[in-house]
Amino acid sequence: LTRAAAIEWAAEGVRVNAIAPGLTQTPLVRTWIGEQDDPLEFEKGIASTIPQRRMAEPIDIARAILFLSSDESMHITGASLAVDGGYTAA
Repeated sequence: LTRAAAIEWAAEGVRVNAIAPGLTQTPLVRTWIGEQDDPLEFEKGIASTIPQRRMAEPIDIARAILFLSSDESMHITGASLAVDGGYTAA
């Protein structure tokens, strides 16, 4: 969908991109972790599967959105940016 919309709107100067966030420390995720038998070990286990060894913080996702919304990414369209600490690359 992202790539199709990017092609359709590119000539009008509209850029269409997607953010593909990894597991992010949101209130919902923190609640889910807190419900586990051993929340600290559970969170460590999750982090161990991520090359950067941590879940994303909301600010990590926000920075990616700001980048794709800025003039710094003027020639980027039709892209999906994984913001997952390297999880999809592993």
